[in-house]
Amino acid sequence: LLFYILILTICNLYFTIQHSSMESSASSQFDSFAELADNETTDILLLPPPTTIEGDETETPQLKLGDTLKLDKLGPIIINSDGTTRRITNWDNLTKHEQESTYRVISARNKRRLDQLRRELAENPPDGEGGKN
Repeated sequence: LLFYILILTICNLYFTIQHSSMESSASSQFDSFAELADNETTDILLLPPPTTIEGDETETPQLKLGDTLKLDKLGPIIINSDGTTRRITNWDNLTKHEQESTYRVISARNKRRLDQLRRELAENPPDGEGGKN
């Protein structure tokens, strides 16, 4: 018990010191900002324009209301047996042949799992929703 009290006291002291140093740091930062605001000739700093990587010819996709966007580079979504979803973490490391094979297997398995989940939902609807009377 004495050990825990000692630990709590040390933690409390540490956080008190941290809090007081943050307050003084925040007030000095506020003073710096106030000085900048007083200086009328201060230019507004802007972020530099986005740069492109050499050889990267891909464009940023533009979406309009109602458009869809395929995220093929992320790989297929896997439906787990409990209905949750996940992705393959190393999809971008797979060869084209491995990606095609994996996509076929996952698509078939996802269809079976979704059918099973739909059957379970029809048999046991959540409380307050439609289903068997």
